[in-house]
Amino acid sequence: MPSQHFLFYANAVIGLAVNFFLAFLIFKQRGNKKSSWYLIVWLINLALSFQVGGSIIIAQTDPAMALFLYQLFAPTFGLTLLFYFFVKDYFGFKIQGILDFGAVLVLVAVTYLLIFHPAEVIGYVIHDPHVSFYKAGFSYSSLPTLFVYLSVMFYWLYAIGILVVQYRTSQSAVERNRLKYLMLGGLLPLLGLVVMATDIPAINRYPLDMWGVTLGSLAISYGVLKYRLLDISLIVRRGLVYSILTVLVTGIYMATVLVAQQFMPLLGEATAISSAITTALVVALVFQPLQSYTQKLIDRLF
Repeated sequence: MPSQHFLFYANAVIGLAVNFFLAFLIFKQRGNKKSSWYLIVWLINLALSFQVGGSIIIAQTDPAMALFLYQLFAPTFGLTLLFYFFVKDYFGFKIQGILDFGAVLVLVAVTYLLIFHPAEVIGYVIHDPHVSFYKAGFSYSSLPTLFVYLSVMFYWLYAIGILVVQYRTSQSAVERNRLKYLMLGGLLPLLGLVVMATDIPAINRYPLDMWGVTLGSLAISYGVLKYRLLDISLIVRRGLVYSILTVLVTGIYMATVLVAQQFMPLLGEATAISSAITTALVVALVFQPLQSYTQKLIDRLF
C-alpha cells in the first residue's frame, strides 16, 4: 500500500465506523420514525459511496477500472437528497408541495442519468502523480453535469437553510446547540464536494469529500452525545466507550504483533508461542486501565 494513501484509508475506516455506528443508534432508538430512516439511509449512503467507494477507487492503478468504478458509484450521489427530506420531516417544516415534488423528480432523474448515462457526467479520469491516484474528470459546460450538481446542491443548501432559520429563531440554548451540530453535519460533506469540483490542483488532489463526510458525521455524533440530538439515550455513551476501547486494544495488539514480527527472524521460530502469550498479557494488563480512562474521558466530555 503506497504510504501516501495511508491517510485516505485511515479516514475511510474511521468514517465508515462512525457512520454505521451512528446509523445503528438512530435505528435502535428511533427506528419507527420516517425522518430517522431518511437520516439512516443518508449516512449509510455517504459511508458506502464516499468512504468505501472512494478508497477502492484510490487503490486502482488501471485508469479504465478507475473510470468504471467512478461510474459505478456515481448513482449513489442522488441519495444525498435524503438530507433535505430528513430535515423537512423531522422538524415538521411545511414546505410547498412543488418543492417536494421537484425533489422527487430530481432524485429519480439524477439516479437515472447516472445509472444509464454515466459517461455524460463522468467521461474520463485524471491521474495525479503527487498522490498517485485517479480522480474524476467532469465537464461543467455539459448540461447533464450541471443538472446533476446544481439540482442536488440546491436541495442540500435548502435543507441547511431551514436549519439556519430555525437556529436563528430558537430561544432555547440547548436546541440551538443541537441545530448547530446538525448544520455542521450537513455542511461539511457539501463543502468537501464543492472544493473537489474546483479546478485548483493544489487543493482538489486530496479526497476532501471523504474528509468532509467523516468530519460531518463526527459533528452529528458530538451533538447526539452532548446535547441529546435526536433524543438518543445514554446508551450511546456506553457504546462509545466500548467502541473507543476496541480501537485502542486492537491498535495495541497490532503494534505488539508487528514488533514481535520484526524480531522473530533474529530469535527463531520457537519464540512464536511466547510472543503470542506476551501479546495476550500486554492486552490483558492494559485493558482495565484503558477502560477506566476512556470512561472518565467520555464522562468529562459529555
